[in-house]
Amino acid sequence: MGHLIRLEFIKYNVWNFFLAGLLLNFSFALILVLFIISISPGDMRSIYPSYPDYPFFTAFITTFIHLLIIVMSAYLQRHLIVSEFKKDTISVLFSTPVPRSKLLWAKLLLIKALLLVFSIGSFFFSLGALALFNYQLETITVPLRESISWTDALRIFVMFFIVILISFSTLFFVRLRNGGKMMMLYSGMLAAILFLPLNAPNSAGILAHTPVAILLFLLAGILGIFFLISQAKRKN
Repeated sequence: MGHLIRLEFIKYNVWNFFLAGLLLNFSFALILVLFIISISPGDMRSIYPSYPDYPFFTAFITTFIHLLIIVMSAYLQRHLIVSEFKKDTISVLFSTPVPRSKLLWAKLLLIKALLLVFSIGSFFFSLGALALFNYQLETITVPLRESISWTDALRIFVMFFIVILISFSTLFFVRLRNGGKMMMLYSGMLAAILFLPLNAPNSAGILAHTPVAILLFLLAGILGIFFLISQAKRKN
């Protein structure tokens, strides 16, 4: 399996994915700095009394990453999976002696690994940029170590993994004629519905904070994976 994943990595030149992720992180770090500079603490405290603090910005950062995970997952699925079905190169791939389901699992595991590396790397990059900026201006008075525990970090990383699984619900569009475009459209809608506040600036309206909603979308993502694997049994 490791060999198949490595071949997929080389085949699709996914270094472009990491370059795009790096550019997105630099852009977001800039937005984060501009947010801190432009927003008055007094105005924010009427909504978030302890502003500015690391928990607030951690939630801000993780929301951004969650949105990107779902959209970038659809992008990777479109290029690594949908394009194979659209160009019918999947038939050539299935003609190899390697089990069809194993070939599809290699693609899925590569996507999952890329997104996990991207999400964790983005979290540390953004938090590091924030800490560096705060070191210069001392905007946040409570130290980072006292604000975020390792348990909090673990919870955040587990949520990244869950969101990655949720993002696979787009796989139901894999065999449709315009599946790639529909994937991108659906992923944007899914990201907005799950992680953008419905009654901003109060976070109570965020659907992703509802365990039942997360479980339902998680189930949809897992079913999407099994739907794709079931395509290995189809002859055309």
